[in-house]
Amino acid sequence: MSLFYGSRFKMPVPLPDVETRVRVIGIESTSHTFGVGIVEYEHNYVTILANVVSQYKPEKGGIHPRESFMHHVSNAHVVLREALKT
Repeated sequence: MSLFYGSRFKMPVPLPDVETRVRVIGIESTSHTFGVGIVEYEHNYVTILANVVSQYKPEKGGIHPRESFMHHVSNAHVVLREALKT
């Protein structure tokens, strides 16, 4: 299943019903990717509000840990701001 902004799907296992909407932000980082996702949960439905990533791609060779770190430090605020704006 491909998930896009605004995708809405029913949770396969019912979660406790809440009176108001709940928004959840997830921040993840791997050796080459920094990403921020935001979802909204309401009445057993989840809606994807944002899924923004920035990926470190070396010009040659494998992943260089220091360069990957600097990429994440330089781009984390941009990715977070874009996800919140979305």
